[in-house]
Amino acid sequence: KKDDRSKTLLLNKIDKITISGGVATLQITNDKIETEEIAKKLFESADEALIQAKAQGRNRILPGETLIISE
Repeated sequence: KKDDRSKTLLLNKIDKITISGGVATLQITNDKIETEEIAKKLFESADEALIQAKAQGRNRILPGETLIISE
């Protein structure tokens, strides 16, 4: 119970929360591509968008590039 009370007290002291994020999309036209490769490219796209969002200030969600995997 003490931990729950501590969390409640902490949350009551927070005035606002800001968030920045990056979002990536993926279009696959070939299902023989390695899943690990796809995940890496998708993560890199979202990460780059996150870096750009942070550089532009608080409370920003920016899109990454759409990855089209067809090889």
